[in-house]
Amino acid sequence: MVPTMLVVDDQEEMAELVCDVAGMVGFKAEAVTSVRDLFKKFEVAMPDVIVLDLIMPDIDGLELIQKLSRTGSRSKLIIMSGYQSSYLRAAEILADGLGLTTIGVIRKPASISDLELQCETAKRAVELDRSARHV
Repeated sequence: MVPTMLVVDDQEEMAELVCDVAGMVGFKAEAVTSVRDLFKKFEVAMPDVIVLDLIMPDIDGLELIQKLSRTGSRSKLIIMSGYQSSYLRAAEILADGLGLTTIGVIRKPASISDLELQCETAKRAVELDRSARHV
């Protein structure tokens, strides 16, 4: 089964770039540019991985992490932002503290090699999780 990724970023070009790189490493990736669209996708299926931009026009990233936790999301998270590293770290700590699984952090602007590394790491995490469930 092909791992799935949902990229949430209001910058459409960045979201598409992440999707392209994810596709190259074996994900079925899709982009949404609003939180509303993210939760519409959740109604259909929960992705294996969510790449989450912390700065969205309709909700603060930390608030969105709390909302994901309240919905019972089992998706692994890659947190992304152009803000300083301390904000990314705070988001990672919050997510982990709320029971979400953070598997990576991307600081914008990100290079293709950084995106590729994060996507490969995410794919391995999904594969390990799936194989552990079948043991």
